[in-house]
Amino acid sequence: MKRLVIIMSIILTITLNTSCSKSDSKPSIATKTIVTSISPNSGNSGMSVTITGSNFSNTNNVVTFQNGIAAIVTLATPTSLTVTVPSGGSTGPITVNGVEGPIFTYTTGSDPNVYIAGGGNTGSLTDKATYWNAGVANILPDGTQAYGIFVSGTDIYIAGTKGDNGALNARYWKNGTAIPLDLTSKSNRSEAKAITLSGNDVYVAGYEDVIAKYWKNGVATSLTTTSGNTAYATSICVSGNDIYVGGYEYSGGTTAVYWKNATEVNFTNGKNVSQTNSILYYSNDIYAAGFEYSNDGAHRIAKYWKNGNAIALSDSTHDAEILSFVISGLDVYAAGYDNGVAQYWKNGKAVKLTTTTGSYATAIAVSVSDVYVAGHDSSGPKYWKNGSVVNLPNISGSNLATAIFLK
Repeated sequence: MKRLVIIMSIILTITLNTSCSKSDSKPSIATKTIVTSISPNSGNSGMSVTITGSNFSNTNNVVTFQNGIAAIVTLATPTSLTVTVPSGGSTGPITVNGVEGPIFTYTTGSDPNVYIAGGGNTGSLTDKATYWNAGVANILPDGTQAYGIFVSGTDIYIAGTKGDNGALNARYWKNGTAIPLDLTSKSNRSEAKAITLSGNDVYVAGYEDVIAKYWKNGVATSLTTTSGNTAYATSICVSGNDIYVGGYEYSGGTTAVYWKNATEVNFTNGKNVSQTNSILYYSNDIYAAGFEYSNDGAHRIAKYWKNGNAIALSDSTHDAEILSFVISGLDVYAAGYDNGVAQYWKNGKAVKLTTTTGSYATAIAVSVSDVYVAGHDSSGPKYWKNGSVVNLPNISGSNLATAIFLK
């Protein structure tokens, strides 16, 4: 009988342990990535494409093109990924996190459409906001200056200023129609300095009076938080739900800053005058580009900051400045001027665009291996493709080129 009790006890113990083991190790059901589309679905290496679907990671996604070539993810949300088409791939299905998606077709392609925005240089109501497409000038109604441009589908969005009852007011235009922005008072001087789109939302950065602002679909958010400080917003980019605005603030001296979701981020020690002219979020890193004065205060040094760490592109013997900044694949490009001459830098190496003193490279964009730079000199607006100049029609009141977009 005692033996029977021991056997029953052992059986009961095994049964209970097995039952607990099954309960504790019940497998969780993983959320599977779903890939529905890629747009555009054809093109060249170096271009940006958007992959849509669901259950993407906000930070860790593995995207490969045919031949197993990995792509760099520049923007990620749970339903959308923006990636750079890698070189070395071939026509075939993409994969996201191991899940096969639609086919992407590599093409030899042709030159992109080049859109340039600009205007006058007097700062008065006699200037004319203009954009050029295929070399043809288009004057914007009542506009005095165009500072930023973005093209989505067949729609052309331009940020700038518009003469309004004798004052310069921030505006943007969609296909030539002026769209007002939320302003405290039209009597205040205001300018819209940059524009971008995220989904169906239009984001504009600029200032009103001495207050840095950005506008989402026309509704203003003030960025200046310290009473009495002067601040200006110069650039803007959007990553998922995060809004980054570059600019500068004056508090005893001008200091480069950026704002993330309206919270100010200081990334210099504040000892030397500095300014942010361009902001970029790329592959989980934040880049701010502009200039910082030398320690003796004599000259501007062209610099960009990656996650707050400074990288100088010029020395302190003369003035230099970054006016525009972009990354394509693994290559870092900056446009501006050095010692009064327009140039751009690729991975820190300077490329002179002209020998003309008083010239400026104001904006830069890259398509595959071709580098396009917008700018101007005393002869008027222009752009350079791989160093070769293309002069744009010089209209009275519109002699500056300030922004570029490729499509």
